[in-house]
Amino acid sequence: MASQIHVLLVDDHHILREGLKTLLEADSEVCVIASAETAAEGLTKALGANVQVAVIDISLPDHDGHWLLRQIRQERPSLPVLILSMHADPATVVKVLSDGASGYLTKSADSKELLTAIRSVHNGGSYLQPRIAPFLLGALRKSENGPLQPEFTQREKDVLRQVAVGQSNHQIAEGLFVSASTVKAHLRALFRKLGVSTRTEVVVEAIRLGLIDSSSP
Repeated sequence: MASQIHVLLVDDHHILREGLKTLLEADSEVCVIASAETAAEGLTKALGANVQVAVIDISLPDHDGHWLLRQIRQERPSLPVLILSMHADPATVVKVLSDGASGYLTKSADSKELLTAIRSVHNGGSYLQPRIAPFLLGALRKSENGPLQPEFTQREKDVLRQVAVGQSNHQIAEGLFVSASTVKAHLRALFRKLGVSTRTEVVVEAIRLGLIDSSSP
């Protein structure tokens, strides 16, 4: 099906990869077109034109997921990368989001949440598992000597809240009754004011500044 989301799975556990493939493909909108057990193999397959979302683990036998994420960002920066890991410590989450991951889930997530995250990042949004948010917020707020918080218009705040829950530009435009080009203009302003270059970095910086309520999904 042309409308299917083509997914790459990178995890060193064969049984887990096969289990995830079965769970994901129970949804007709998702197709796992490739899998890999090492970071090097994952990078080769991530560069394939048909891969639309990469789901990768942090712990891999050759290089770690941090290395793979950085390589993908360098070689194919537009490819959404969703981290699926056993690790839930704030330092790991902050690092991968800062390196450009589009979302983060622990392996405690169920198939419904994983599918939601895949759809979100595929549509240009981001996804952070709700159970992680309070821990991440605490880690980011330890940085108390940052620059003064910039001022935002009400519409920029509205767009920021929608970005934080993983809405795409089209979805934000529909919800706020504005054009997609207007949403893009607000996003450019947010990037400039927050000193970031990606949607995920916008969310991380907004949490650090207390602009987003971490208790929200």
